[in-house]
Amino acid sequence: NNGFLMSFVKSISPGKTLPGIVGAVVTGPISALLYPIDFDHYNIDSCQFNGDQTSHGTSIINGVCSDERSYLQLTVGILEQKFLLGILLSLTGILGDLAESSVKRTARAKDSGGLLPGHGGILDRFDSVLVSGVVYYYFILAL
Repeated sequence: NNGFLMSFVKSISPGKTLPGIVGAVVTGPISALLYPIDFDHYNIDSCQFNGDQTSHGTSIINGVCSDERSYLQLTVGILEQKFLLGILLSLTGILGDLAESSVKRTARAKDSGGLLPGHGGILDRFDSVLVSGVVYYYFILAL
Protein backbone atom coordinates (compact mmCIF):
# COMPACT_ATOMS: atom_id res chain seq x y z
CA ASN A 1 0.00 0.00 0.00
CA ASN A 2 1.80 3.11 -1.25
CA GLY A 3 -0.90 5.63 -0.42
CA PHE A 4 -2.85 8.01 -2.60
CA LEU A 5 0.11 10.08 -3.82
CA MET A 6 2.11 7.13 -5.09
CA SER A 7 -1.01 5.55 -6.63
CA PHE A 8 -1.60 8.79 -8.52
CA VAL A 9 2.05 9.03 -9.59
CA LYS A 10 2.13 5.39 -10.72
CA SER A 11 -1.08 5.91 -12.75
CA ILE A 12 0.83 8.53 -14.74
CA SER A 13 4.28 6.96 -14.75
CA PRO A 14 4.37 3.30 -13.63
CA GLY A 15 8.17 3.27 -13.33
CA LYS A 16 8.26 5.86 -10.54
CA THR A 17 9.02 4.61 -7.05
CA LEU A 18 8.82 6.24 -3.64
CA PRO A 19 12.56 5.68 -2.99
CA GLY A 20 13.32 7.32 -6.34
CA ILE A 21 11.21 10.37 -5.55
CA VAL A 22 12.66 10.67 -2.03
CA GLY A 23 16.15 10.26 -3.47
CA ALA A 24 15.56 13.10 -5.93
CA VAL A 25 14.17 15.41 -3.26
CA VAL A 26 17.05 14.63 -0.87
CA THR A 27 19.92 14.80 -3.37
CA GLY A 28 18.63 17.99 -5.05
CA PRO A 29 19.34 20.29 -2.08
CA ILE A 30 22.62 18.49 -1.30
CA SER A 31 23.77 19.01 -4.89
CA ALA A 32 22.70 22.66 -4.80
CA LEU A 33 24.66 23.18 -1.56
CA LEU A 34 27.78 21.62 -3.08
CA TYR A 35 27.51 23.28 -6.49
CA PRO A 36 29.27 26.67 -6.66
CA ILE A 37 26.23 28.79 -7.58
CA ASP A 38 27.16 32.49 -7.73
CA PHE A 39 24.32 34.66 -6.55
CA ASP A 40 25.47 38.01 -7.93
CA HIS A 41 23.92 40.26 -5.31
CA TYR A 42 25.90 38.42 -2.60
CA ASN A 43 29.13 38.90 -4.51
CA ILE A 44 31.47 38.37 -1.53
CA ASP A 45 34.28 36.79 -3.54
CA SER A 46 35.23 39.99 -5.33
CA CYS A 47 34.83 43.53 -4.04
CA GLN A 48 33.55 45.49 -6.99
CA PHE A 49 32.89 48.77 -5.26
CA ASN A 50 33.31 52.35 -6.45
CA GLY A 51 36.38 53.55 -4.61
CA ASP A 52 37.55 52.35 -1.24
CA GLN A 53 34.23 52.80 0.55
CA THR A 54 30.58 52.67 -0.45
CA SER A 55 27.58 54.46 0.95
CA HIS A 56 26.10 51.21 2.26
CA GLY A 57 28.71 50.65 4.93
CA THR A 58 30.72 48.22 2.83
CA SER A 59 34.41 48.91 2.54
CA ILE A 60 37.65 47.35 1.45
CA ILE A 61 40.02 47.00 4.40
CA ASN A 62 43.47 45.60 3.66
CA GLY A 63 42.16 44.11 0.42
CA VAL A 64 39.37 42.19 2.20
CA CYS A 65 35.65 42.84 1.78
CA SER A 66 34.00 44.19 4.89
CA ASP A 67 30.27 44.61 5.37
CA GLU A 68 27.81 45.60 8.08
CA ARG A 69 26.67 41.99 8.05
CA SER A 70 29.17 39.32 9.01
CA TYR A 71 30.50 36.75 6.57
CA LEU A 72 28.58 34.09 8.51
CA GLN A 73 25.28 35.95 8.05
CA LEU A 74 25.92 36.23 4.33
CA THR A 75 26.96 32.57 4.10
CA VAL A 76 23.93 31.33 6.02
CA GLY A 77 21.72 33.36 3.70
CA ILE A 78 23.40 31.84 0.66
CA LEU A 79 23.16 28.31 2.06
CA GLU A 80 19.46 28.75 2.80
CA GLN A 81 18.87 30.04 -0.74
CA LYS A 82 20.82 27.15 -2.25
CA PHE A 83 18.87 24.64 -0.15
CA LEU A 84 15.54 26.15 -1.21
CA LEU A 85 16.66 26.20 -4.83
CA GLY A 86 17.62 22.51 -4.60
CA ILE A 87 14.21 21.58 -3.19
CA LEU A 88 12.37 23.66 -5.81
CA LEU A 89 14.37 22.24 -8.72
CA SER A 90 13.93 18.67 -7.47
CA LEU A 91 10.17 19.03 -7.10
CA THR A 92 9.66 20.88 -10.39
CA GLY A 93 11.88 18.37 -12.18
CA ILE A 94 9.66 15.56 -10.92
CA LEU A 95 6.55 17.53 -11.92
CA GLY A 96 7.98 18.15 -15.41
CA ASP A 97 8.68 14.46 -15.84
CA LEU A 98 5.16 13.54 -14.65
CA ALA A 99 3.60 16.15 -16.96
CA GLU A 100 5.43 14.76 -19.98
CA SER A 101 4.51 11.20 -18.97
CA SER A 102 0.88 12.30 -18.64
CA VAL A 103 0.92 13.76 -22.16
CA LYS A 104 2.40 10.52 -23.53
CA ARG A 105 -0.16 8.43 -21.62
CA THR A 106 -3.05 10.61 -22.87
CA ALA A 107 -1.74 10.26 -26.44
CA ARG A 108 -1.31 6.50 -25.86
CA ALA A 109 2.29 6.76 -27.02
CA LYS A 110 5.14 4.86 -25.44
CA ASP A 111 7.76 7.31 -26.68
CA SER A 112 7.55 11.04 -27.43
CA GLY A 113 9.56 10.51 -30.60
CA GLY A 114 11.74 8.11 -32.52
CA LEU A 115 15.05 9.97 -32.37
CA LEU A 116 16.22 8.10 -29.25
CA PRO A 117 14.61 4.65 -29.41
CA GLY A 118 14.22 3.01 -26.00
CA HIS A 119 14.74 6.29 -24.15
CA GLY A 120 11.18 7.58 -24.38
CA GLY A 121 12.08 10.08 -27.07
CA ILE A 122 14.02 13.33 -27.06
CA LEU A 123 11.41 15.13 -24.94
CA ASP A 124 11.87 12.51 -22.21
CA ARG A 125 15.52 13.60 -21.90
CA PHE A 126 14.58 17.25 -21.31
CA ASP A 127 11.15 17.21 -19.64
CA SER A 128 12.50 17.99 -16.18
CA VAL A 129 14.82 20.72 -17.43
CA LEU A 130 12.05 22.48 -19.35
CA VAL A 131 10.06 23.06 -16.16
CA SER A 132 12.85 23.44 -13.60
CA GLY A 133 14.80 25.76 -15.91
CA VAL A 134 11.94 28.25 -15.79
CA VAL A 135 11.81 27.98 -11.99
CA TYR A 136 15.59 28.52 -11.79
CA TYR A 137 15.35 31.60 -14.01
CA TYR A 138 12.66 33.24 -11.90
CA PHE A 139 14.37 32.22 -8.65
CA ILE A 140 17.54 34.03 -9.71
CA LEU A 141 15.52 37.05 -10.87
CA ALA A 142 13.80 37.20 -7.46
CA LEU A 143 17.10 37.50 -5.57
